[in-house]
Amino acid sequence: MTIRVAVAEKLNEDSKRIESAYNQLQLRQDNVAFQQAYLDAFPKTAKSFNQVFNPPNRKQLFDGNKYIFLLESLSENHLEPTLALTMKLACNLQWKSGAPDYLQLVLIKIAVNNPIAFAKGFKPMGPSQRTSLVEFLAAGQKGPAPGYERLIEILRRIGYPKVADQLFFGLSSID
Repeated sequence: MTIRVAVAEKLNEDSKRIESAYNQLQLRQDNVAFQQAYLDAFPKTAKSFNQVFNPPNRKQLFDGNKYIFLLESLSENHLEPTLALTMKLACNLQWKSGAPDYLQLVLIKIAVNNPIAFAKGFKPMGPSQRTSLVEFLAAGQKGPAPGYERLIEILRRIGYPKVADQLFFGLSSID
């Protein structure tokens, strides 16, 4: 326990906030208020995300696996804010292995499970945001994220062909 406290003291404020919210949520995972507190504590900007989960010194909450993948389960009770958060971050991050990769996987899973909500969040984005999001989702060491093509197929099947085309072709306009 002493070791954990010593390590926590070296965390920046954003890292402390997310770790504290994570630890509270682990005690009562079904508590909607704790879930919301976790979302509130989660980094909101690419800069903060990288400082917490992808710092150059590999400290803080480096990698962020357990913190980022938790977002997928939170989308069950908090779909709109979780989807909005992950989409906003994805628009401003560059894909690379590790934390951004995990965020990409979480966003794809949420989008595949909630394609209408994804399409409704995607359509009002500006052209540069849509392009950035598409580039982030389509990036990867071996091509697009697992589930990316499936999301495109689902969007076409449920009546969002223009959003599907944007994802498929990387078009900046879906009007």
